[in-house]
Amino acid sequence: MKKHLLSLTFLILGLTLYGQPYFNRNIIIKSSSLQSQPGDIYTTDVDGDGDLDLIAALDHVIAWYENLDGLGTMGPKKFITLDLMDTKEIFTTDLDNDGDNDIIACTRGNSDNVIVWFENLDGLGTFSEIQSIGETWKPRDLTAVDIDYDGDKDVLYVEKFSLVWQENLDGNGEFGDKQIITSLSAGTGLSINDMNNDGFLDLIATDQNTGQNLGKIFWMENINGTGTFGQENIISEELVNPYILTSADVDMDGDIDIVTTLVQNKFRLISNEGNGNFGIPQNIGASSAAGYIQDMELVDINGDNHLDILFGGPNGIMAWKENDGAGNFGIQNIFATGNGIFLHSADIDSDSDMDVIGVYTGRVTSYRNIDGNGHFELIQELNPSAYFAGYVIAGDLNNDGHNDVVSASGDGKLAVYRNIGGTGIFEVQKIISIFRTGMISPYLADLDGDNDLDLMSIGYSNTGTESLFWHENLSTGEIDYGERNTIYSSSFLVEAIAQDLDNDGDKDVVCLSNQDNPGVRWFENTNGLGNFVLRQNLLTSNGVSLTSLNITDIDLDGDNDVIVCEGGETIIFENVDANLDIWNQILLEFPFYNANQAMIIVDLDLDGDRDIVIGNSDGVGWFKNLNGLLNFDDYENLLESIVAHDIEINDLDGDGDLDIVAADRTSNSVAWYENSGSSVEFFQEHIIVNDEYSARDIFVSDINGDNKLDILTTSHAKGRVSWFENSPFLPIEEETQNEFIIAPNPTKGILNVNHHSPIESVSIINQLGQQVLWFSSEEIIDVSNLENGLYFLKVIDLEGNVQVKRIIKE
Repeated sequence: MKKHLLSLTFLILGLTLYGQPYFNRNIIIKSSSLQSQPGDIYTTDVDGDGDLDLIAALDHVIAWYENLDGLGTMGPKKFITLDLMDTKEIFTTDLDNDGDNDIIACTRGNSDNVIVWFENLDGLGTFSEIQSIGETWKPRDLTAVDIDYDGDKDVLYVEKFSLVWQENLDGNGEFGDKQIITSLSAGTGLSINDMNNDGFLDLIATDQNTGQNLGKIFWMENINGTGTFGQENIISEELVNPYILTSADVDMDGDIDIVTTLVQNKFRLISNEGNGNFGIPQNIGASSAAGYIQDMELVDINGDNHLDILFGGPNGIMAWKENDGAGNFGIQNIFATGNGIFLHSADIDSDSDMDVIGVYTGRVTSYRNIDGNGHFELIQELNPSAYFAGYVIAGDLNNDGHNDVVSASGDGKLAVYRNIGGTGIFEVQKIISIFRTGMISPYLADLDGDNDLDLMSIGYSNTGTESLFWHENLSTGEIDYGERNTIYSSSFLVEAIAQDLDNDGDKDVVCLSNQDNPGVRWFENTNGLGNFVLRQNLLTSNGVSLTSLNITDIDLDGDNDVIVCEGGETIIFENVDANLDIWNQILLEFPFYNANQAMIIVDLDLDGDRDIVIGNSDGVGWFKNLNGLLNFDDYENLLESIVAHDIEINDLDGDGDLDIVAADRTSNSVAWYENSGSSVEFFQEHIIVNDEYSARDIFVSDINGDNKLDILTTSHAKGRVSWFENSPFLPIEEETQNEFIIAPNPTKGILNVNHHSPIESVSIINQLGQQVLWFSSEEIIDVSNLENGLYFLKVIDLEGNVQVKRIIKE
């Protein structure tokens, strides 16, 4: 668990005394549960304004995003349907001949697979309800073309056991029954092209498992353009399970070639030698990433008029392979990781080159081809999210005097949020870095000595390798960071901190590793500019997980020491000599084996030395520093009956002593514990929220510039990052605002709560700010056991909106 060294600068700095604080939630980002599964994406001019808009299918949702400026800046999501489960493919074309683009879609799940379409009713993006085309089974490569040349678009696709087309009967989107073109063993791919240069579109298809794990690729002639097809013409029967299929003139000889992928993650080119005769499949390389290719297009990426291979899938990569014009392909060029199971190319910024949009685990991202040569930069994430939000920190990232926010989440994102004018209102998420599996342990420090906050973190991949890296703050006045600079790669990296260990005036780095020679490693900043070299392994773990790290001058001798938690022990590495060759180890033992999640070094009892406070599975406890000379008292519990996943310590109420904030992920609560002031033996609990599901991380900082310390939190289960404003009062809605209604009020026992949107939680708070009752998703609550008096009823809806009203218990 990361330690928030920056926040300690707020300790006892003369903040204004402001009495009993209340903490009111403000959501920075919340990940929608609607965006959970990969689906498909497509571009078309939905609203008739001349630029390409985006349509996305994600699980049971189909939505479109308007291209606001013709430069690829997409507006907010506009829902088309929420009721089409397992939507896997979409395609756009004018199905009803009214001059605008409609949408066709298919589902692919365990049952009830269907083909449907949505009419663009006004040419402006207002779509009809679901209109059925027919039922199917495991459809793939859904498309719509005029296959019978009667002036309207018909529907074609390959399903599990057959190649199918359905005729558009009247040109208005009324479709006939399925017509089986040919039977298949296990159909996987369909492409449509004129294979014999007769002016009519023919069909190319793949069929897996035709015998001994071999599949076949074949084409069928569209006889005279009537939608009547000839026999199967075998292109290849030698490939092992061909999967994705595309067709185009790859070698620039005037006829249509075939490019396919194999399940072994390989590409094959089958050249058309003329009149529909094909050569032997040629090996044109493979993806270097683990997994198999999920999507592929033939498109000119670098503007040389040759069709390159654009693909996505393995580890969520997005990559392309250059074609020299003769069908010879170069190495893969990866331009994104963790974003592209399915992808689509289009000129969304109107600069005459091909940009790319990718979808992966509910994330839709767009990339601009910045020079027309295949170099890409991220334009936008269309549905910002922080799925499995794990970490949050704050600092002034653009030197404007306001604290901005950084989050690291299990969906692989290291992201920042600019604090607009220090108001606590944040700009939309900006992604700094993406790793395939997850991101942990963000840390802000000036690593290159240029007086701004650089950003360090640890990224996880699904290959089991973690990377410790940093991004340089470019100091542009905006929040801009440079490319990723790798410090160290290993397995099971846990936490990293940057502090000056060798007293040379720059920040060195220490990290914990629980595999590959587990231990505590420190990396010297050799030039003060962020060039890090592994200097020493302070500790080799004895098979026990290292969980927490802190760096501070704990013995007040002028140099920084290293403190770690390992199983049931806390180990202090005292920095003994200037050369850092000698580290004196002091071992502090717990009375029980414990999973220590968080550690803070702070003068808790204000006696002039630094104590060690631990958050763990049995609560929060401390080792009291007896004399400032590394002599510590036995471990003593301060807070019990909580599972403290993270803690922070600061003076939240401005009374001069240090309070505790704790995240309890088992009770889903965040609470602060008021220091009695007379000793550190009594802390009064104040529940802030009970619905921070799987509460994971805490950070204390002044977010809105009022000289009061606010609290930042993450909810791992909700994918939510929030800040709680330190306020002297609860926000009470004016009586004229009827966002929710409570009755009867006053009440003797039962309260009915009616809200305009679904309720996530209801809590009752007394006049001291203490939560006395809490209910989950309930509209009828019983307060009969409360003493008579004034209370506050707080409602949080599923969108995270918070409202509070007074109630009177009689």
